[in-house]
Amino acid sequence: MLRRLVSVFALMCLIVALLSGCAEEVDDFDIDFTSMSDTMLRPLISNIFTEPEGFVGQRVRMAGIYELHAFQGHIFHMLTLADDGCCDVVMFEFQLNDETAVQEDALRNGTNLEVTGVIRQFEFNNNLFLFLDADEIKVS
Repeated sequence: MLRRLVSVFALMCLIVALLSGCAEEVDDFDIDFTSMSDTMLRPLISNIFTEPEGFVGQRVRMAGIYELHAFQGHIFHMLTLADDGCCDVVMFEFQLNDETAVQEDALRNGTNLEVTGVIRQFEFNNNLFLFLDADEIKVS
């Protein structure tokens, strides 16, 4: 009888632990810019813009400083990625989708953000442009 009670108690503890989120979190992206050194980040960004076909469709996480730009009636949400020395600066556009739209009013110029999403491309005037289709934004 005691053995049975101990087994039931152990099983209940395991169920509570799983339901309370104690399980290990799994990252759901292909490239994590946030864990890379400047030495790794510079060539990767260069490759993304010079050979985009290898990166379109990949899910990435990047961190940087938010900037809002308006041009000819269009709003552009930009993430500025800079190295530690602030010598190399890259601006990467991200677009808000249905999941992130509610967070739009929380965005302020100069805010540090971590953005996760899928790299997409579009064509305009016979030029290809990349953007991040953001589905998760964290203010850091």
